[in-house]
Order: sequence, then C-alpha cells, then structure tokens
Amino acid sequence: MVTLDDYIVINAEATEYITNYEEEDEVVNAFVNREEITNALLRGEALTPEQQAQLDAADARLRAALPVLVARFPTLFADRSGIPTMYWWWHPGLGQ
Repeated sequence: MVTLDDYIVINAEATEYITNYEEEDEVVNAFVNREEITNALLRGEALTPEQQAQLDAADARLRAALPVLVARFPTLFADRSGIPTMYWWWHPGLGQ
C-alpha cells in the first residue's frame, strides 16, 4: 500500500522534472499523485512539518511549471470542468 509519505516523496521528485516531461501521460500521473495527497488530507491524515515543507516546495515548483505544461500539452487543460477546483493543478487559470 502506498502511504502518504510515499506520495509526498513521489510528488517532490515529479515536480523536480515535470517541465522535462515529453508525454502527456507523465503529467497526468504526476497530477493524479498530487490528487492522492489532497485526498489523504481530506480523509484526515496529517503531514509532519517536514512533509508540509516538502509539499509546499513541490507545489511552488508545480505552480511555476504550469505555464510550460499548458503550452506543451494544451489539450490536457482544454476542458477540465468536471474536475473539482480543489485540484488546482488541473485549473491553471484559477491563479492558485
């Protein structure tokens, strides 16, 4: 079973390289991993201060990467109206 800590580590690694991704599926996998973190937090799981710092840094990298990802994979972001806005990485226009 993948733990919250596993997702935090995977997310941190993914956001380090996300602007180098050449396949849309790679971005989708990174985004779904980030969803798992949000879902775990909504279920009541808690982050340690170290995990929170790691997540904050990864989110900052992801926010910075969004313009590159939108330009490279425009169809990925074309219609995401069915995805809740709490998953802000799918909605780069929201100014998160």
